[in-house]
Amino acid sequence: MHAMANRLNIPWHKLLKPGSRIYVGAGAACPHLLLQDLVSEAQPGGDWELVLPPLFGQPEWLQMAREKGMRLIRLHGRVPGTAEASGHLVDTLGANSIEITRLIRERHLPIDAAVVMTTLPDEAGSVGYGTNHDTTDAACGAAGVVIAQLNSSLPDYPGSARFPFHRISHWVEEAVEPSVLPLVQASACHLAAVRSLVPLIPDGCTLRFPLGPYGQALMPLLTERRHMQVYTDVLSDAVLNLLVAGALEPLGHLPALCGSAVAGTTELYQSLSKAKSLRLEPLDSLCAPARLASITQLIALVTPIAVDLAGRAVLKNDPAGRAFIQAASSSSGGIAIAVLNAESAPNHGIIAQPHEHSGDFVQPEVVITEYGAAQLSGRTESERAAALIEVAAPGRRKSLWEHACREHGLPRFWPVQWQRTAETEPCDVQRILLKDGNPYLCRPLRPSDSRLLREFFYSHTEETIRSRYGFQLRRMSLERALELTGVDQAHDVGLGLFSINASNQTIDAVGRYYLDIERNTGEVAFVTRESRRRLGLARHLLDVLIGIATRRGLKSLWAQVDRTNASMLRLFQSIGFVSRATEDIQTLRLNLVLSHSEVQETRE
Repeated sequence: MHAMANRLNIPWHKLLKPGSRIYVGAGAACPHLLLQDLVSEAQPGGDWELVLPPLFGQPEWLQMAREKGMRLIRLHGRVPGTAEASGHLVDTLGANSIEITRLIRERHLPIDAAVVMTTLPDEAGSVGYGTNHDTTDAACGAAGVVIAQLNSSLPDYPGSARFPFHRISHWVEEAVEPSVLPLVQASACHLAAVRSLVPLIPDGCTLRFPLGPYGQALMPLLTERRHMQVYTDVLSDAVLNLLVAGALEPLGHLPALCGSAVAGTTELYQSLSKAKSLRLEPLDSLCAPARLASITQLIALVTPIAVDLAGRAVLKNDPAGRAFIQAASSSSGGIAIAVLNAESAPNHGIIAQPHEHSGDFVQPEVVITEYGAAQLSGRTESERAAALIEVAAPGRRKSLWEHACREHGLPRFWPVQWQRTAETEPCDVQRILLKDGNPYLCRPLRPSDSRLLREFFYSHTEETIRSRYGFQLRRMSLERALELTGVDQAHDVGLGLFSINASNQTIDAVGRYYLDIERNTGEVAFVTRESRRRLGLARHLLDVLIGIATRRGLKSLWAQVDRTNASMLRLFQSIGFVSRATEDIQTLRLNLVLSHSEVQETRE
C-alpha cells in the first residue's frame, strides 16, 4: 500500500480541497489500493464526500472512512453494513443510474475528483474502464481531477467506451486481479419460477435480466434457443451458458452482448474478453429512449420485492429496471416480466398493497412466482387481482381474496384454488411448435382464464357448439366459465393450448378428462378453434392427457364422439382408441386401455 503511495506521490490533502466530492470507481474495477491510501491520509476536518456506486462486499477502506467521519453518498441501492441506525454519515441520492449519469454530466451533481481503475493506454492514447462503465464515464468527464490506477490485469473489452489518457491528472501502474463476485446459487423457488418463465422466451429475442439468482437459474434452460441477444445493464456469469451453447448472435446494430458493467467470476471476465460481439458503454447510452425503442422482441425481466393486487411491482436496487420495463411494454413482440419469490417476508411477495415510499413502482405485463405465471396485460382490475392471487403463497390467498373482493371488485363467487401448487398441477407449462410453425403454450386452465374461455366459446360456430355440448348453447356466463376453468386439477384435468403474441394469450383448443373414481377411468373431451383445426392441437392435448392419466394410474380413457365427426374419430383411432356402438345410433364410444407397465415405468 505505502510503496504504491510513494510511487504515486500524491499529496492527497493538497490535491483535494476541503469539501471535495470524490467519485469512487465501482464494482470489479474499484481501485481499492488507491482508496486505502486516500482514506489513510485523510485529515480530520477535510469534509470529503465519497460518492459510492455499487461495491463488492465490505472493503477495508470503507470501514476506515466511516471511522474518520467521512460522508458516504451511495448513488442507489444499499451499501452493505451502512444502515442509518449505525450512526455513520450515509446518504442516498435516490435517483436511478440513468438519471444520475445525466445529473453528473450536466453538473447538477458536481464531482470534484474521480478515483478510478482503468486499462493501460492503447496506441490511440486512450484507456478503457474495464468491467464497469455505469456512471464512471460521466464522472471522469465531469471531474476536475482524475486519479487512475492503470491495471494491466483489467480486461479491455472490444467496442467499449474510452477515456483520453492525457485527461488523467495523476496515475500509477499497478497490476491486480479485478474483484470477483461469487456465483449466486439458485434455490428451489428460483428454479420453480423460471420453469414458468422459459416458455415465454422465444428464439430471436433480446433479453434483459437482472443480477442475481433468477438469471443464474434461467440461462441454462435457454441453451436450446437461437439468434438471441443479451442487452442488459450488468453482465453476469449467467451469460456463459448462452455463449458456450452458441445461442447468441448479433442482430443488425445490436451486438450479441451489450451492457454497462461486468460482475462475476474470473472465468466470466476472461471469457467476455474473448467474445467477438460485445460492447460495454455508459448506462445512459445503453438505456437512451431512442435506443431502447429500436429494439424489437425485448424481453425485460425485473425482480421486485413485492407486487400488489393492482399489478404494481416494487423495485429495490434495480436502477435501470424502470427503463427496461417501459421499453419492453412498448416493444413490438416484447414482454415486461416481474419474477419474485411468493414465500417472502410479510411485506414482500404478492401483497394487498405496498407501504408508501416503499420503492420504485413499475407495471409489468406478466408476474411469475414459484406458483406459476399471472397474465396482467389487457386485464381489468379485478382480473389482475384474481390472476395474482393464483400465484401468491397459499397461506396468503384467503386474505388477498378478501381484500380483492372489498377493494378491487372481485366477485365473491370467484373460486380460489387455496392449496394449488406446482405439485398438484397435472403438467408443467410447455412451449410447443405445431404444423403452422407458430408457438403455443400448453398449460392447465385456471379461473383467471375465464374471460379467455368465454371469448373462445363465442368464436365457435353453431355446429361446433352442438358437437361439443350435444345441444345448442347461446351464451356462456361468467359463472359457467369459472366452473370450467376452476378445475380441481388433482382430480379432473383441464388443459388449454394458447397461441401467444408477446404477453397476449388466446385459447385455441381445450382438452380435459373427467375422472370416474369408481371405475378408475376418465372421459375425454376436446374442442378446437375452427381456424386452428388440422394443425395438431387436439393431437397434442390428447397425448398430454394420456401421459397424465398414465402417471396417475387410471385404467383407461374413453370418449363419446358423433359418428359424423370424421376428423375426431380418425384422431382417436390413430392413437389406439377402440370404438364400439352405443344405445344412441348417432354416437360411438371409443376406449383406450392404459397399460400397467407404462404406469410402473413412469412412477419409477
